[in-house]
Order: sequence, then C-alpha cells, then structure tokens
Amino acid sequence: MEVPKTPLLMIIIVVASCFLHVKAWHGQTYCGGNAAPRCQLRYIDCPEECPTEMFPNSQNKICWVDCFKPLCMAVCRAIKPNCESYGSICLDPRFIGGDGIVFYFHGKSNEHFSIVSDPDFQINARFTGHRPAGRTRDFTWIQALGFLFNSHKFSLETIKVATWDSNLDHLKFTIDGQDLVIPQETLSTWYSSDKDIKIERLTQKNSVIVTIKDKAEIMVNVVPVTKEDDRIHNYKLPVDDCFAHLEVQFKFINLSPKVDGILGRTYRPDFKNPAKPGVAMPVVGGEDNFRTSSLLSHDCKTCLFSEDPAIASGSVKPKSTYTLLDCSRGASSGLKFVKSSSLMLIFLVVMLCFLRAKSQGVYCSNPYERCFQKYILCPQECPTTGAANSMNRVCYVDCSKPLCNSECRSGDGIVFYFHGKSNEHFSLVSDPEFQINARFTGHRPVGRSRDFTWIQALGFLFNSHKLSLEATKVATWDSGIVHLRFSFNGQELVIPEETLSTWYSLEKDIKIERPRKMNSVTITIKDKAEIMVNVVPVTKEDDMIHSYKVPLDNCFAHLEVQFRFFNLSPKVDGILGRTYRTDFQNPAKPGVAMPVVGGEDNFRTSSLLSHDCKTCIFTGLSGSVKWETKKYALLDCTRGASSGYGIICRK
Repeated sequence: MEVPKTPLLMIIIVVASCFLHVKAWHGQTYCGGNAAPRCQLRYIDCPEECPTEMFPNSQNKICWVDCFKPLCMAVCRAIKPNCESYGSICLDPRFIGGDGIVFYFHGKSNEHFSIVSDPDFQINARFTGHRPAGRTRDFTWIQALGFLFNSHKFSLETIKVATWDSNLDHLKFTIDGQDLVIPQETLSTWYSSDKDIKIERLTQKNSVIVTIKDKAEIMVNVVPVTKEDDRIHNYKLPVDDCFAHLEVQFKFINLSPKVDGILGRTYRPDFKNPAKPGVAMPVVGGEDNFRTSSLLSHDCKTCLFSEDPAIASGSVKPKSTYTLLDCSRGASSGLKFVKSSSLMLIFLVVMLCFLRAKSQGVYCSNPYERCFQKYILCPQECPTTGAANSMNRVCYVDCSKPLCNSECRSGDGIVFYFHGKSNEHFSLVSDPEFQINARFTGHRPVGRSRDFTWIQALGFLFNSHKLSLEATKVATWDSGIVHLRFSFNGQELVIPEETLSTWYSLEKDIKIERPRKMNSVTITIKDKAEIMVNVVPVTKEDDMIHSYKVPLDNCFAHLEVQFRFFNLSPKVDGILGRTYRTDFQNPAKPGVAMPVVGGEDNFRTSSLLSHDCKTCIFTGLSGSVKWETKKYALLDCTRGASSGYGIICRK
C-alpha cells in the first residue's frame, strides 16, 4: 500500500536527522553525555584531510576525537590492530587475553592451532617460522587464519616473499575452497552470499577487517620481520623469506561460557591464566591440546566447534539482548512502511532518537576500544544527562573493557585542596578492612608560612598485607628511566619494565600492572579498589607559573592518582574516603578558586604503613560486613574540576 507523501517525508526527515546526530557524517563527530564537561553533547568538526564513507582515501585514517580531553579536538587517526590491547596477537606470537594478561605461545612452524573454539564458531592459525642452528625451538609468527562459521570455511594468509614491498598486496583469501579476490581499493567490501561474513579493506593493500555476523570483528594487518627485528632478537633470518605475518586484534561477541582455544579460553569467566606473573616473557604451553590437522579443521583435543546445525545453534546466548533503532543507517536499512502504521513509526523514531540524543545510554566511538560502535544502556538508577542529585551520580562505561557494561559512579564531586606537610603521612581512606595513606613531599621557600606539597608515596593495608609505592627522588626528570619503587610486606618488589607486565600477591587479592613500560601502574585491591598511578615531575613551567622556587637537586617527582572504590562502608573516613559517605557535608568553601580543607591532626599517621590517626577505623579484620551500595570514582587530571571524582593531582 502506498505511503502518503506527507508522512513519508516526515519519516525521511526524522531518520536523516538521527543519522546526522548519532554518527560522524560529512566531517563531524559527536561526543555524548558521558564526555568531559566541555565536550558533552557537542559536534566536533573533523580535519579536512580525514576521509568520510563517501570520500575515502588511501591514508587509512578516520576522524576521531577523545571526548574525555578538555580540548575537544578531532584528529585523523590510522586504523590498525592495537597490539597493546585485549584480544591482540602480534610479534612472535604475543597474546593479550580477554583477562588482560600478556602471554606467549610459541607453537611450531608449519603447524596449526586453535585460537578460538565455540560450538558455532572456530578460528585456527597457521604458524610460520624457522629454527636457527643451535636452538631448541622455532621462532614463530602467525602466517594464516582459518574461520569455520555456519557452513562456511574462510581463510586469509600472507604470501611468502624474500623482500618486503609495501606497494604490493601480501594477502590471499579463500572462501569454501575457492580463491577470493577483493578489489585493492580503500573500503572495498565483500559479503558472503548470506551476508554473515564481511571483509573490508582498510587500505588498498595489506589491511582488512573481517566481520563474522554476531560473533567477531577481526582487524588484520600484514607486516614483515624487519632487519631491525632480526638484529635485536637474533632471528638469523634466511635471505629467501622476510616472514610476512599477521598482526591481529579480535573483538568477540556472544561467546559461550565454555569457549576454548589459546585465546578464546581467556574470555571464560572462570579461567585461571597459567601465565606466570612477574615474568618478562610468560610462555604458555599446551600445544597438544590446541593442535589441529589443518587450517580449516576442528579436530583438536579441546575443540568445541560442531558442523551439526542443531548443536551449533544451541550455544548459550546472553540473558538479555537489546535491539535498538540504528539512527545511523538511514534509508538503506530497508524499512518498509504501511499506511496504518506510518504515524506510529514516526512517533517511535522520534522517541528513540530523542532517548539516544539525551544519553540514556553511552555510545562507544573509539575504534581502538573493545566496545566500538556499541550503544550501552545506563542503569535505571542513573540520572539523565544534565540532571543533578545529591550524590552527583553519572552513567559511565569503560569502552575498553570486554563486558561493555554501564554503571553509576559517584562521589560528592567537590574539588578541594589539602596541603599537609612535607615528609609527613596522612590517611586518604580508612575503612575497617582497607587503609590507604600518603606521604607528602615538598619544600618551603624563604618567606612562606607553609610548605608547597605533593604526594610522593602511597601505602596500602589490606588483609594481612602492606604494600607501598613511591616516586624516587631525582634532580632532573628523565622519562626514559623508571621513577617508581615498590615494597610488599617489608620486601622490595620488582615488576618487569614491560608494557602490561603484571604481578599478583600469593592470594591473588592484590594485582599490579604496568599500562606502560615506565612510571605508570594500575593497582587492584580485590573487591575494594582500582588505583591508577602516574609519576610526573614539577616542570620548569610549573615552577615559573606558581613560583615554587624548586631547588636544583630535586624536581619533586610525585604521584597523580585515580581511585575507583568498591563496597566502602557507610562510615569510611580519611581525607578522600569520607567524601563517599552518604551523609558527608564537605567543608570546602563553594565559589572559592582554591578551597583548602584542614584537619591535618585528624588524619596524620606515624608512618606510611600505620593506621594510628585519630579518625582511622582500619582493623584488618576480613569478616567485615559487605555493603549493598557501591561507590565509584574515576579520575583524569585533564578533565576539569567538575568531573574530578577521587582525584589527587598536582599540589
């Protein structure tokens, strides 16, 4: 039945409007309600050199903005696998699992291994490599990937070449036993006949995204082993092979709880990673469990994949699945209207797009993050964007985490300063089973009545453990040197200077991970807190602006800290901790540029690892009551005062 012109026109206008508001289009990108205050609900113009879907270029770039930075500036960024993030396989082969743990799996040259195995989905890898004289194992890299899904068998592999030439395409594809040719044009796309497999070229050559419907998105890039790699690692490459191999990053959707494979099993909720913590190169074995007879077979000991449709379709689905109107798809999404329902459709389109624009959920727009292009609904207890309540709660999603869940975070959101005194210790958080103290460092120029101070060290008391980390004193800052020192239960603790190297306490209740090689760590206290720590100096510019008069022998390296708390008691105390009490009235004077809060005598402890302040309530007893309410705090020192939940930065 023909649709009346007026309603049809209205539908087109509404859909087009939503299209413009939700997706980067014609040179703009959008920051939602979860962004930094200056970026919230803003459209940011893209640089002219950025391509759009209508006008792609060969530079492999997209328009991207970090909505959590105060500048709100869009840049062009290249798309390629992030070898330092979840689900990546790079180098010789270095894995980062769904649990965030780095490990190596060497395998063997010219053999095949199961990467992911689920009842309805299988990914295998062929390893390539060689063994120089005198070595006991092969140097290996990923040379090919094989996919089994529904009735399809799909593979992509690198072509062997002696010398790398970036102007040539080194990728070869097959689908169901036939060679597959994908035009060498940026954003050229191929679909399987039933549209459940999609392959898209990110550049004209050597980079693709493979999408397996409702199961995975895989970013693939081809790279050689360079002469520099050969020199550093002493690979002793033969002259007839540069070992072109794959860098891969996986984004999985709807894996079953029993998923297996070298990488797949790390996404199981009950998986305990055998990678040895604290080791520079933790190697995981088990070749016999994951070996398959070919690239496109599923006959390993731990393989779960079945070609029987009845078994494959019985894989566990999530408890709840949301279907949302995709306002970014426009008329091409194939909507069909009938006369009797056209007005209702207009109403639904308007309402759903309104809800998205008002940020009743959070949209993850960073292509480097696990939740890219997902729209996550906020918990019902969260206020809408722009709404305020007494706890200043907001909807938050960590788009880099594999679960893609939203949460309400809170804190009183009030900025304040606490000066303390140089070389003294103060309680930041004190709860019956959890204590955090800080050591202040600083100096007092001639003529001043108080010290300039910064946080130099943190001390943690939890269960029977005592952990400390501190910034080391240096006259001149060198970003190429580690300025963090750790101790655990009275012993010096050494954490390898490798990105994502991880250390656990024996009981696994404390975890320390290096996000970067140097001067940054994330500390996780089980069921209590996550703490992000960064070491920075007082710069010459800081000194000039604030007239610190920093001495020549000390740049006052100090800590910037971000806390995220779980399960704090209603009576939590400490300089920062008390601000999470539901009944707390902050003494910081509103409207003052630098509101200073006192009370040094109430929070002073005798050492970094003691709990003897007047307001300390730490007992060390693990049988404390668990509280139903959870309070969250996150920090970014660049985000401005209004978003400063749980921040300790600067002086």
